Amino acid sequence: MAEEHIDFAARDAVIYIPGLAVNTLSQDIETIGNKIAGSLERNSEEIGDAFVLKDGVEEAYADGNRTRMRQVQVTTGEEVRTVADLYELDYRSCIRQSFEERSLLGKCLVVLVMLFGSTPAFLRAAVQPGKTVAEKAQLFFAGTILGLMALYFFVLLITALGTLTLGVGESRMSHGMPGVDRVEQGQLLRPAPQTLDTSTNEPPSAGESANAQPVVDVWDRGWHALVAVFPLLQGLIVIIAALGAFRKESLKAVISEAATEFVTAVGYIQAAERKQSVNGQLNALLEYVLEKQPAYRKVHVLGYSFGSLIALDSLFPRYRPALHLNRVDSLVTIGCPFDMVRIFWPDYFTRRQAPSQGGLEWMNIYSRYDVLGSNFRDDDQEQDAESLFEVVVEDRATEAPVSARIKLSPRNFAYDLGMQMGKYPLATVLTFKGFRAHQLYWEGGGVSELSCFDLVMPRLLLHYTAGHPHGDSRP
Repeated sequence: MAEEHIDFAARDAVIYIPGLAVNTLSQDIETIGNKIAGSLERNSEEIGDAFVLKDGVEEAYADGNRTRMRQVQVTTGEEVRTVADLYELDYRSCIRQSFEERSLLGKCLVVLVMLFGSTPAFLRAAVQPGKTVAEKAQLFFAGTILGLMALYFFVLLITALGTLTLGVGESRMSHGMPGVDRVEQGQLLRPAPQTLDTSTNEPPSAGESANAQPVVDVWDRGWHALVAVFPLLQGLIVIIAALGAFRKESLKAVISEAATEFVTAVGYIQAAERKQSVNGQLNALLEYVLEKQPAYRKVHVLGYSFGSLIALDSLFPRYRPALHLNRVDSLVTIGCPFDMVRIFWPDYFTRRQAPSQGGLEWMNIYSRYDVLGSNFRDDDQEQDAESLFEVVVEDRATEAPVSARIKLSPRNFAYDLGMQMGKYPLATVLTFKGFRAHQLYWEGGGVSELSCFDLVMPRLLLHYTAGHPHGDSRP
């Protein structure tokens, strides 16, 4: 049996931050750990090395928050060594809870109000750099579809209420309503106003009141218009429900998840909802990891999708960064929505501050087919990132700190998803190919499957043997 040996001098820590979605992609720490282990095994130059993910434990780190920890281990002959400890920051319950507790109709109302309020941002985004015309078209089309889906449920409610009350209304119209005698040849017959006979000071007789006059008042017109609309609404409901039958997921679940992700993301970015809480969790987890003894060789932060945005907010805040951020060695962003954010909110990434150390290695994985991912350029070319992220760095070593404004840009790694978007941009927009590409950086949970982690993780973690080309000569 192989003997386990933990060499703390060669052990790294990886803090993983998933995206907002909970149903469309497996983002749990076990899946990510298996992907990392597989990428290390495929890129190891030591024949016979076997990398596995060891079952871990849950650990409490601050204010009752808990993290799941897993270990990536390598077996060489009879020896087992730990390469990295993986920690998961699952912030999603914190940021999604308040919206998820709303009713479906309440969610739809919030979506419609937020989409209406974001109209100026959509108009500005049309002329902002950062995305191609085709990518912007996909974003606008997705927003339109989300608004229509939210509106659909309001139509459904109105139709349901109308169906229940329509029979009652028709019954009252046919049997008599206050001030209405009968319906005759499509007209509502209302008795003429009764007046007193000035000679006898008595109301007219029954025969005299028989001379009724047709009157159609506002209420009558409104009711008949509503009756005419109900069949159209019911037909619309049937069509949309029939289209939804072709999906594996229920239409309600699809709309609910899309609305949750949209409102949560916009609320975090535009109104800073739960931002302090989420960033505080990441800072607390990072401090917890850094305080462990023996200390880790290096600490890496890995963020996917919205999780990469949280990483940028925490590592480059608007206020003075905490000292422990200086000890973060690398940042890996996957499918980072940087471009999407800056075209809608151009000032979001301005006035940022960076740790004073200035030695953070930043690697960005993206696909040019991913409408949400960013290459940190103003075009879709697979080239080095441009200096679009400007921060202020303070030199704390001097008695009189001097601020220096610098521009940061990650090292880009283009991930070829093997997709062909085709020659017809309209078909690409209508089929949401750009959004589906956002979910293809890895698939399944197997160790043997290729993934985007092959591009960067061997560079960061293949240091378990001295003199390895990806590592260093430290023991």
